[in-house]
Amino acid sequence: MRPLDPSAGFTWAGIAQQGGQLAIEINDTNVNNNWVKVTAVGTVGLTDNARVNRDGIGAILSFTPANSITAKKPVMGGASHASQEELTATFGMGQNDTGVLDVLWPGGVKNRLYDVEKFERITIPEIPCDFSDAQIGFEPYKRCVPRALWQLYLADRVTVAEFIRFNVSAIRAYEETHLQ
Repeated sequence: MRPLDPSAGFTWAGIAQQGGQLAIEINDTNVNNNWVKVTAVGTVGLTDNARVNRDGIGAILSFTPANSITAKKPVMGGASHASQEELTATFGMGQNDTGVLDVLWPGGVKNRLYDVEKFERITIPEIPCDFSDAQIGFEPYKRCVPRALWQLYLADRVTVAEFIRFNVSAIRAYEETHLQ
């Protein structure tokens, strides 16, 4: 084995290495596609009836860019020995500017966020009110969502703008699922 050239900025440590190959993969594409980054946050202990841990582990994120195919990614707590999955999911959007985010939380509650914009970084909290549940009426659902969001606001987990955005999306999801 030949020592590295010190003039190249490397210094050989003097340790003989076994024969083999070293490869470095560089992903250097420049396609200028759009993306969104999503972090799911469970709200156990912050809202009534919340069930999910603060890291959102176990949630399944689904993102659908406008007029495109849905991509799904689970929030995982670990991938292999002594390693950790990134808790923030990145979804490609191609050349689309907007999309819809669905979250299936452990326990079965579903939340939806409309009008997610390109290059947006979203932290979506568990709202323990399921828009897809046919058993809950519209009036109880309309009370459940703002109550949970108010509790998150008081816990300093959502801003006023996020409160409004999440509430409007939740009501729209219920209406589109049950009232049309």
